[in-house]
Amino acid sequence: MYWWKLGQLREELVSGTLSERAQFQYLLIWVVIVPSLISFGQFADFEYNRWDWASYVIEFSVSVIGTVWLYRLNGGDRGTGFVERFLSLSWVFLLRFSVFAVPVFFVVVMVLGVVTEEVTEETGPVFLAVMTVFSLAYFLGLVSQFHKVVSAENAP
Repeated sequence: MYWWKLGQLREELVSGTLSERAQFQYLLIWVVIVPSLISFGQFADFEYNRWDWASYVIEFSVSVIGTVWLYRLNGGDRGTGFVERFLSLSWVFLLRFSVFAVPVFFVVVMVLGVVTEEVTEETGPVFLAVMTVFSLAYFLGLVSQFHKVVSAENAP
């Protein structure tokens, strides 16, 4: 299982040598982490506003459209190993993307918050815009990783 090395992960995906155990580990990560993050909001004492709901709709839409795009890029019904590729590439790319995105996100939100005087504990348009840009950037990066795997697989 890889935590950082996208190149080696792509090679195993192209050669079909990613073990069932590694595939299970990537799946387990998603099964444990994603529901935990989603349910966090239910246990925290948050009051939701219209920007929270807009954020939810945008994030959901980006996720669905991005996943369908990846599926089609992978060959759709004729493709192979979509789940294996999606789970493993999305996890490792998320780790690498987060190292860049988290610090940049906080700096951008702070700077924009000071400039627009929207530094509050509530979700607002600045936060929504920044989150949307980062979500789109994540999926575009993931598309790039899928494209590399599919291209290498189809190379002579």
